[in-house]
Amino acid sequence: MNAKTDLWVDTDVSIGLEHFPGFYRDIDDALALILLFNSPLVTLRGISSTFGNTDARHAHAIAARLTAQFGPKGLPVRQGAAGPIKKGAPLPASDASWAMADALRQAPMTIVSLGAATNIAVLIASHPELVDNIAGIVAMAGSRCMPGEEFVVGPRQVKPFCALNFEADVEAWRIILESNVPLTFAPFELSRQVWITEEDARDLENTGDTGSYLAPHMYKWAREWTMLYGSPGFNPFDALAAGYFLAPEFFGGEELPVGILEPGEQGNHRDVPCLVVSDSMGNHRRATSLRTINQGFKPFFLEALRGGLSMATLVMGFSHINIVVDDMDKATEFYGRALGFQMAYNDAGAIDFPNYTSPAFARDAGFLDGKVDVDVRFLRHPQAGLCLELMCYHVPEGCRDIVCHRTDDMGGPRHVALEVADIAAVFAHIKKQPEVRMINPSPEYGPPENLGTSTISFFYWLDPYGVQWEMEQGRPLGFGREISG
Repeated sequence: MNAKTDLWVDTDVSIGLEHFPGFYRDIDDALALILLFNSPLVTLRGISSTFGNTDARHAHAIAARLTAQFGPKGLPVRQGAAGPIKKGAPLPASDASWAMADALRQAPMTIVSLGAATNIAVLIASHPELVDNIAGIVAMAGSRCMPGEEFVVGPRQVKPFCALNFEADVEAWRIILESNVPLTFAPFELSRQVWITEEDARDLENTGDTGSYLAPHMYKWAREWTMLYGSPGFNPFDALAAGYFLAPEFFGGEELPVGILEPGEQGNHRDVPCLVVSDSMGNHRRATSLRTINQGFKPFFLEALRGGLSMATLVMGFSHINIVVDDMDKATEFYGRALGFQMAYNDAGAIDFPNYTSPAFARDAGFLDGKVDVDVRFLRHPQAGLCLELMCYHVPEGCRDIVCHRTDDMGGPRHVALEVADIAAVFAHIKKQPEVRMINPSPEYGPPENLGTSTISFFYWLDPYGVQWEMEQGRPLGFGREISG
């Protein structure tokens, strides 16, 4: 089960504003905010406005409106500094920085930086005693490319995009890099892997409350990009930094040195500094750079924006596998010996409930007379994190026949798959267990073979309670990695 993450969002949100009639300011910060509003996986501690796409005053007004319409009740929205930090000058005033400091005194949190980092740097410089309570900063910044490899999204784009969030306040990033706060960057190069089209925007029309609100803004922005740059749509920029908290399994990253290149240094031919995350930065401090996005992220992203009843966001994680057994201690011993499961514990001790007779449990389980007497015990695998819920029913007593299916039988889940480190050793171990049946009892079944050009190999077996297991080696761990169906 995913644990909730405490977040503070610092944003230059500008949805609904125009550069000039018919040409709109960026909407990606609004997408980021609504993603987080719609997610049960994060606890928002506050929102602050910064400058970049617009000024901090307009960003504050838009953030407050979006929060009132779609966000949690009572979520504070604070106005940030009006301008950047200037070397040698006093730090700019920022109500947002003081509000973040108050929140950090209560509990640690992660800060999501979606605009100029002024408020965050003022926080770090003014309250050094609170820096250790900043669990991390996730920012839409930090190029993996060396300067000169400009960000261009279409054949008709004449002027490359600048690194706005960084360039809006370079001095702020000098302060942040001098701190020990863990950093994660979602750079431009990451966002070019996701394209949101006019058709995607149309599909959100008349869906959930947030999807219906966003659809016309997304359609206009996608159309503007197509018209101006010849691109297939728009890249959602800052929304990817928010998406990382909802589904980090979709993202691949690498820890690399990060530093600021001044004009003229190491090939920086521009007249402004560059924030670069690359091995070329040598012995600078390190940060995580998000490098890849699984193709499954885009449909998840669009569904999460929809709002309303969205099972893509309401289902928070895998819970457990339930197995009904005839003897609790015998089953506990078998799953410990065969697979390494151990007793599960919480703050109250072992999760073990002998002779559980709750009428509410009985009714939830479908026994409407409220009568049940059942032993319940949870086992947890210490490395895989998988939980088994063993149940031994005394009242009522169900069918005692165990049905063992073949691999190609229809009906019900066919196997539970575990990734293992040494398939041959595991095969030999499982086959030695006296209660185990291999999926084919022939001595010719096994040892496991690699699947052609793939590195994956597996085998199936049946436990004494009718559960079919798959032991597999060779697939990268992590949601959606190399899994096509």
